[in-house]
Amino acid sequence: MPTPDEAARALRTVARLAEEQGDALDRAFRLFGDGALLGPRAARLHAGLVDRYTEVGQAFNRAFRQVEHLVTAHGEPARVPAPRPRRPPVPLREPPGGFVGGDPDLMQVIDAELAEVAGSWQRAGEALSTTLARLGLDAAPGHNVARAGGWLADQRPDLRRRRAELLKTPPPPRPEPPPSSPFDTVAEAVADAAAGIGATWAGHVAGVASFAGLPAAGELARDYAEHVAVPLVQGAAEAVAGAARFGWEHSIGGLLTDPSGMTDRLHGAYAAGEFAAEHPVEFAKEVAGWETLTEDPARWFGRLLPDLLVGGGVATRTGRIADAAATGPRLPGGSPIPPPRTAADGPPLNTIRMDRRFEGETIWGVQYLDPGSLEATRLVVHEGRLYDVRGRPYSTDGGTSHWAPDDERAIFVMDRYGNLYASTHHEVGVFHHSSFLRGRQVAGAGDLRVRDGVLELISRHSGHYRPDAGDLDRVIDVLRRAGIDFRDVRREDYRDD
Repeated sequence: MPTPDEAARALRTVARLAEEQGDALDRAFRLFGDGALLGPRAARLHAGLVDRYTEVGQAFNRAFRQVEHLVTAHGEPARVPAPRPRRPPVPLREPPGGFVGGDPDLMQVIDAELAEVAGSWQRAGEALSTTLARLGLDAAPGHNVARAGGWLADQRPDLRRRRAELLKTPPPPRPEPPPSSPFDTVAEAVADAAAGIGATWAGHVAGVASFAGLPAAGELARDYAEHVAVPLVQGAAEAVAGAARFGWEHSIGGLLTDPSGMTDRLHGAYAAGEFAAEHPVEFAKEVAGWETLTEDPARWFGRLLPDLLVGGGVATRTGRIADAAATGPRLPGGSPIPPPRTAADGPPLNTIRMDRRFEGETIWGVQYLDPGSLEATRLVVHEGRLYDVRGRPYSTDGGTSHWAPDDERAIFVMDRYGNLYASTHHEVGVFHHSSFLRGRQVAGAGDLRVRDGVLELISRHSGHYRPDAGDLDRVIDVLRRAGIDFRDVRREDYRDD
């Protein structure tokens, strides 16, 4: 019969092993969630990992209860907390059509993770069996943990084989871009011609300048062509194409071919008038093309006059903003939901590109949001708290971020203008960080935890964009300037570091 001290030490040993091994597969689950492996085999492997994860947790709980009963049988309190319960990861959904793919680099990381966890579980299982046997208790929980480790080791050969096959497979074709209108096609042709003529002219000038011993004049010519002349012509071409489009849309032909469009434009013009009366500064920025001015002044100057002449197009754009500001939901205190930030609100933020290996992912079944669906995911800061665009305090309760299977989080991205978009739905092969902005560049990406509008945690977990620490700093700086207090906000860096 073991002594009370021996039983108490054994209980602490079991609790320590359970805590050490309980999160062992978390990294592997996060890699699956970020598209490391896709297809029916991936779903089966993920389900097997979930089963082993559950079995190991149950084994440690059973062992703890056995030893705890032995401790309390001596009349002593356990004084050691039971292993904390962990929620199993969300099942992996198979992509439509039986598509098979993934990221070979991430698959290699999963292989290494399985090797490490397999050895760790086998060692922990042996230690658990020995501890239980010394107390005269059933050692089956330890055998179950060790057997789960052996199962992990058995999956590695097939995983490496599938990675080798994937490396031989050419990447999926890029999706075809939407067709351009005739007006846009003409504008693009003029812009390309202007770029070619500008480069040729600058080259001739540089040659003459070099012959004359004035190389600085050649550099000046190149700068003039690249930053002044060519953007000026491109801007003028875009403006003329816009004027032609405006004329067609308001002609008899445009009315016959698109009758609903005429109604929408009239509504936009009316709403733009209301918007101008309520927000004159923002309206003036829209009309003047502030975004183009801040990013490409020469291009802005090239299309300035035609843009002013075809103000109906601007009215349509601002009319959509006016609808949201005048008739939309309200924040506490009665203020309207602010419209999305644009270049008119300041210079754009630095951005990062999506990993090129994910280009064309829509053929796997990954969803990309349209503008309306994107706007529904936007968050705004009001008096230090996060609200959705319906004016409700935001909360990530019930969130399914694969980066934190035991936590309730939402994935987020921030665009180049500082707009924050978030979703509590993160499903491999269906909805990723790239879904918000349709694979375009972002200023930051990760996941966050929010309770009743209060930000509790923010991270840079995103395999699609792999943001660095500076990218997360950028997001935090934008939110801090908007009014969020970060003194009690937990920060997590990318766990592949």
